[in-house]
Amino acid sequence: MNLREQLYVCAIAKTGSLTAAAKILNTSQPNLSLFLSNLERSLNIKLFDRIGKQFRLTYAGELYVAKAQKMIRLKEEFDAEISSIVENISGRLRMGFQYFRSSRLIPPLVSAFSEEYPHVEFSFVEDTVSRLESMLSDNTIDIFFCNCPTKKSEYEYHPIYRDSVLFMTGADHPIASAYPLATTADEGYPWISLKLFENERFFLSRSGGSLRAFTDQILESAHVSPKHIITLDKVETIMELVSRGQGVGFCADSYRSFVSLSQPLHLFSVGNEMKRIDFCAVNMKGKVLTPYAKRAIEIVKEIMDGQLY
Repeated sequence: MNLREQLYVCAIAKTGSLTAAAKILNTSQPNLSLFLSNLERSLNIKLFDRIGKQFRLTYAGELYVAKAQKMIRLKEEFDAEISSIVENISGRLRMGFQYFRSSRLIPPLVSAFSEEYPHVEFSFVEDTVSRLESMLSDNTIDIFFCNCPTKKSEYEYHPIYRDSVLFMTGADHPIASAYPLATTADEGYPWISLKLFENERFFLSRSGGSLRAFTDQILESAHVSPKHIITLDKVETIMELVSRGQGVGFCADSYRSFVSLSQPLHLFSVGNEMKRIDFCAVNMKGKVLTPYAKRAIEIVKEIMDGQLY
């Protein structure tokens, strides 16, 4: 932001002398005299009365200087703010999260991020992956965190956590109860054929979410078309219904630690191979992430790894 003209006029008004003003401005007196003459000619009005060697403001000059001083103060504020942004002392970060993970991730992220970057303005959006992608493309958000069923060329993906999609039934399901009840991935989830459940009630998340995209891929690869499907918005509702023996469904392995259920689940790997979920931070390709945006990604990773809650 260049306010050379305003700075020159204010310096002349302050000193009342071209020679003194030129010295302050680190220019020559002839150059400053030529500048002032050209400016007054372009404005078609005198800003200064020449009384001997003194330069005194005219009424028009007083108006000019009053406005110029406001512009200079705004420039000083702008320069200070730009400097703090360049030094990553202040700034803005708009983040998006999937509905299901947001309640688990946002509170500890706010605590840690606020402490490290108290002058960075941040905001959050909770929505589906498809909506978050639209907001990223529209520059409504700067970055979002999600499970990534597919990866698009216009986005850059930063892997945070590797998850698995599991098939779930109630613990007392007549078919599932014949299998060992594994509760952690380290124990290894038993494999089961989805064909055995094709005629049962399937609780599935609505289209547009990442879990539904993964689920559709699994069902297609297993050549299974459920006869009875009920779609719901909240995965925790689906998990509770399944735990109560009202049907079957799918969840991510990490979701177990997000939800408290009234009854246990029986979890299985299904399909031709274990379906892996890449939980990533996503931004527009070519957009340079600020250090505080990179730190936000690190904090989310620490939360997902159980290092920060």
